Amino acid sequence: MTRKEIEQQLIDRCWQDSNFKHELINDSSLALKKAGVNLPDSIELHVLEESADVFYLIIPSQPIISEEMSENELESVAGGWGRPGPYGWIPDYQ
Repeated sequence: MTRKEIEQQLIDRCWQDSNFKHELINDSSLALKKAGVNLPDSIELHVLEESADVFYLIIPSQPIISEEMSENELESVAGGWGRPGPYGWIPDYQ
């Protein structure tokens, strides 16, 4: 499952289940465990909820580009979403 698919699955569940959304905001590791989503221990998750008055801009880490990258390296850099822009990856909002 790609990062974008995981994100969309969690967003959909939050929209359908306010208890899950509350738990994801307050104890994301427990909520993910209950949802069957297993992130590596090295990944730290921060959950924020946007509103009509608040916009969060996520600035991804700048990719390290080498001469040749494996498929896994490309996926981790691209995150499975967006398109290249002048300053890094731009998410595709639909």
